[in-house]
Amino acid sequence: MPIEKFTARETVRRSVQKKATGMDRKQVAEQTEIARGWEHAESRRIGYVMAQEHMEIYAPQADLTVTRWKRERLQRIAEPEAATTPSVGAAVRRCRVVARRVDGAHSGCATLANFTDTESVEAAVAAVRRENERLGGLYGVRGLCRVVQVVEEDAVTEPPEARLEAFVRETVLPRTHPNSTARRRVLEALGEAGCLCTARAVNSDGDVILCKRKSGHYDPDDLPGFKRGKSDGTPGGWHLAGGSIWSDAGSACSPHTPVPGEVVGR
Repeated sequence: MPIEKFTARETVRRSVQKKATGMDRKQVAEQTEIARGWEHAESRRIGYVMAQEHMEIYAPQADLTVTRWKRERLQRIAEPEAATTPSVGAAVRRCRVVARRVDGAHSGCATLANFTDTESVEAAVAAVRRENERLGGLYGVRGLCRVVQVVEEDAVTEPPEARLEAFVRETVLPRTHPNSTARRRVLEALGEAGCLCTARAVNSDGDVILCKRKSGHYDPDDLPGFKRGKSDGTPGGWHLAGGSIWSDAGSACSPHTPVPGEVVGR
């Protein structure tokens, strides 16, 4: 599932916003004075927002521009699924889709019911079939079950951000693998990557990579498999990102930096 990376500017913005959180106007002004490039631009924008909104202490959740940027980021992540899901913020209906097995001799329940939120009956049928009409799915391979009834329930309208965040959390996140770059990016978009390790390294392609494990995992004495003469790919207590395993001792490596309030523990 393709998920776009944070752009360089988005990364800088997030860093500045995190640093400015809890600062008053004077402190933000001081940061603006010493900042350069994109950091200066974002610090200056934050100062302007605080003045316009009479904000004594900066809080990203009260910054409407930050909210908009987060929504745009979530929309990019949700894009691969957009063609088969309801428009964000649109009025949707909860539909009960009932299917029956075509072959009565086939094992399993004769009647199957699924619930889904969609804009139309057609979309409900398509969504349920996509999820269940496969090998190992509830319906099994194509042709074993036939949809015989779709019942529309009450229409529901949700705020755009709430629907979009719920979609990313409930549909996109479960489809990512643990300790993967895709999962980290989704958690970052949801604002829930604070529990992840921030150790960095440079891989063989020259790209900067981030550890995908939870913070507090690092133990240099718990050696990975290849250091113990094994080829099982286990990282031990070292950092992990895709197929790369490393320790903080490398020349191009930087250790985990705890975020404010983080409790580090294994």
